Amino acid sequence: MAALVIETGAGLGADEVALAAELGPSDVRSAGSLEELSREVGLRVDEVADVTEAFHAALGALWEGLRRDESELRRAEGDVEYDYEVGRRRSMMEAVRRGLIRRTLVVATKP
Repeated sequence: MAALVIETGAGLGADEVALAAELGPSDVRSAGSLEELSREVGLRVDEVADVTEAFHAALGALWEGLRRDESELRRAEGDVEYDYEVGRRRSMMEAVRRGLIRRTLVVATKP
């Protein structure tokens, strides 16, 4: 199994986890990291890589594209959808900058 996940940063308190869920994907809360959960179900974790920097760069590129093509996107998608997408990208970038969310690649196999 190979999975890319967005998860909360390490060592966050309850208020920070709640803020991570508000700024990042709403389903970012979990009982543990994907690495921990994989081990709990008996998988052997072969690789874990923090790819947060690349994730942040991709969010920035998406945000820049949204801003660059604003007129066209507003016509095609409507103001509400456009504003939602811009706000969502901005919020997730802020959550990454504050260490509230991270992107992790986990590779695990059945022993």
